[in-house]
Amino acid sequence: EITYDNQGRSLNKTINVDGNTRFNGYVGGMVPFFKQKIRVLPFGNVYMNKTNSVINGSSNETVNQGASGRVEIKYVLDSLEFFIGGNYNYGLGTSTLNKASQNNNFYGLKSGFEAKLGHKIEIESEIEYTVNTQRADGFNLSYAIWDASISKMFLGKENLIISLEAKDILNQNISNSRNIFDNVIVDN
Repeated sequence: EITYDNQGRSLNKTINVDGNTRFNGYVGGMVPFFKQKIRVLPFGNVYMNKTNSVINGSSNETVNQGASGRVEIKYVLDSLEFFIGGNYNYGLGTSTLNKASQNNNFYGLKSGFEAKLGHKIEIESEIEYTVNTQRADGFNLSYAIWDASISKMFLGKENLIISLEAKDILNQNISNSRNIFDNVIVDN
């Protein structure tokens, strides 16, 4: 149970409520073309979370639901793999005490490669661009995250690996999130 006082503070008390449910379903796979040199990898996800609570003595039901999809196309050679893909997420949150529906949408593009050089050396690079929409002012951020690495494999089965990795090379790791719970919407 949550009670808000006249100064905006919240007081929380643990109580038992019935009716909370959670559902998540996903499907994915790989479709090969040209003797597996080109691979298409589709992915889909749907979810629904229903949470019951009591706020200032009134019953509240919060429902978060949505769907996301992603597709990636890989081009595979003996020593080189290149991929490009995109994703989209649509989320909707509703609350019985807060009648305004709140969307949580973002989409992105992703590309990268993996190259096996001679002498058991491998380099990888990946960049992902994300766009957030329908958030509070200042939270509709777009950013790119670029990661890269170089690795050297040792031993007969190549199970000893020494790697040098660089994460967020462009220093844009400003990802944000939206959480909808009870009758509160929080953009971080």
